Amino acid sequence: AEWYDSNDREALPTKMGTALVHVSNAIGRQVVDVYSNAISALGCLVVALLLNTPLSLVMLCVVPIAIVIMALFNLCIRRVKKRANKELAEAGGVATEDLAGIK
Repeated sequence: AEWYDSNDREALPTKMGTALVHVSNAIGRQVVDVYSNAISALGCLVVALLLNTPLSLVMLCVVPIAIVIMALFNLCIRRVKKRANKELAEAGGVATEDLAGIK
């Protein structure tokens, strides 16, 4: 009962639908893509080291900077996505309430 005091019950169907989409994506193609991309990156690194070791080492020095930039970008995207999901849940709550009022 405490949950209903702090959350909008009309937004629950939208939140559940959004959560199910995220779970479906995580179980589906995204996991395969992560492993596939990691193996491809490792293979490219091995080939680069074999072809031109000094240039490959310079490239590896830039990788930590790129990782930091991608992490910051990911953080910004997560904040925007969280806000968008909250607004979607609120809009879904209004729609659910309006549809429930139709007789």
